[in-house]
Amino acid sequence: MFIDIHSHILPGVDDGAETFNDACEIMKQAYASGTTVMTVTPHYNNISQCHKRLKKNDAVEKYRELKSAAAEKGIPMTLFLGSELLVDDNIDHMFRNDEFITLNGSRYMLTEFAFDKDINVVGSYIDSLLSYGIIPVIAHPERYNFFINNYSAIMYTAEKGCKFQINKGSPLGQYGPDSQATAIWMLNNDCVHVIASDCHSTSLRNSDMSDIYSWMLERFDKSRIIELMHDNPKRILLDQYF
Repeated sequence: MFIDIHSHILPGVDDGAETFNDACEIMKQAYASGTTVMTVTPHYNNISQCHKRLKKNDAVEKYRELKSAAAEKGIPMTLFLGSELLVDDNIDHMFRNDEFITLNGSRYMLTEFAFDKDINVVGSYIDSLLSYGIIPVIAHPERYNFFINNYSAIMYTAEKGCKFQINKGSPLGQYGPDSQATAIWMLNNDCVHVIASDCHSTSLRNSDMSDIYSWMLERFDKSRIIELMHDNPKRILLDQYF
C-alpha cells in the first residue's frame, strides 16, 4: 500500500542500518505496517553523516547486495535506489562529473541542505539543480531553520517546481514543536507532496508507517493520504510530472 521514498537502509554507509541483517529487520517492520516499496536513499555528499564519502559505483553495488539479502530472507519488499543529496557549493562539480544518484534514475532528486543555511543560498542551490533538469524533492523541509515559521519561503520554493517530503514523525511531534507546527501548516495548506519514513533503525526513527496513517485518517480524506503515501511517490519513481 505505502511507497517509502526516503530510507537509510543501505548498510554500513551512513548513520542508518549498520548491517544487512539490520536492513532486513527494518524492511520487515516496514512491510508489516503496509509498506511494499522502499527507495534506498543513503546520505550523499555528506561527510558528517557518512562513514566515508559514498561513491556512486559503491552505492550501486551495495544496493544489489541488499536486494539479494532481502530475497534470501524472503522479504517481499520492492527496492529502488536513490540518495539523499546534501546540496552544497560543490553541486556543479558533482553534476559535471555524473557523481549523483536520482530516485530510480528519474529527474527527481531527494535533496537536503545544511539546517542553518541562509534561505537565499538555498534558493541559489535550487536554481542550479533546476538548471540541470533536476526536480528537487526536498527532504524534511519542516526541520530546516530557514523554513520554520517562514511560510512565504515555503510557498515560493514550491512555486519554483520543488516537491516537499515531510517525515512521518514530524506531525506527531518527534522532531519538536516547531517542526510539528510547520509540518501541520504545510499539510493544511497543500504544501506536502510526499510523506516518508526517513527511517534509520527499528527503534526511534523507524519504518513503521501505521502511526502517521492513523493520525492522518483522523484529519484528512483517505484519498489525500493515498496521494501522499502512495500515488505521488509512485509518480516520482516512474518519472512522471505531477
